[in-house]
Amino acid sequence: MKSQKNDFYQSVLEMNLNPTKRNVYTAVDVGLKEAQYMAEDCYWSDFLNPLEEMLGQCITFRHGIITGYEHFVKYNLNEDLSNLVLNTELMLGLKHDSITSSRLDDFFDRESHPKMSSIFEPKRAKLEDSLFYQSVLGLGPNPDKNDVAKSYLIGINEAQCLINGIYSAEEDSEFRSLLKDLINWRYAHINGYQHFMKYGLNNNLGVVVSGTKALLQNQKKKVRDRKFDEMMVKKWKQEEEDEENEIARK
Repeated sequence: MKSQKNDFYQSVLEMNLNPTKRNVYTAVDVGLKEAQYMAEDCYWSDFLNPLEEMLGQCITFRHGIITGYEHFVKYNLNEDLSNLVLNTELMLGLKHDSITSSRLDDFFDRESHPKMSSIFEPKRAKLEDSLFYQSVLGLGPNPDKNDVAKSYLIGINEAQCLINGIYSAEEDSEFRSLLKDLINWRYAHINGYQHFMKYGLNNNLGVVVSGTKALLQNQKKKVRDRKFDEMMVKKWKQEEEDEENEIARK
């Protein structure tokens, strides 16, 4: 699927100085579709250059929000649009980290990944394993409030499980898997955004996973630092032992 580049910005430019409510909501619908196209392209990308292009697209998207801000404020849509593009940017950041960390981890982790060619193989957590994504798929085009609320609660619970998983992770492979799970979560949120937006739930969903990227990076660094310290202590003890054995032999 190819992103519909800058369609939202164009739709904002086409609004006149006094657009109708329908004109404004039409521009918002165009923005939703553009963000969902970007999320789709982001999810399936295995390279960094397309992500840079999409980041530029997000900047133009923000330009569109600012250009039409007075009209979006009038109908209380400005915050929803800002959070939509923020979620898209966060998904791009997670995907960037997923691609780079997988390649670097695989490069240095010879025991787990002995074949160097594997660093370019796509590694994704399965979307079908995400209950949140499955619940969004099941909403259909016009779900009622109860169905959307159920999907919302599933998203909250899954996010809490992901955060708990980050705190308990000990291996690089676990952190890689959690990073992909976070990408899937963001992907699900963006795909169901219009439904959560309709019932005022999308901003709460965005908040529940805010800071998870930094949390994951910090936790991964903390675990690696601890393991490095343990390795160095073990090395020093071995050196002392070897030195004592050498003295005893003399």
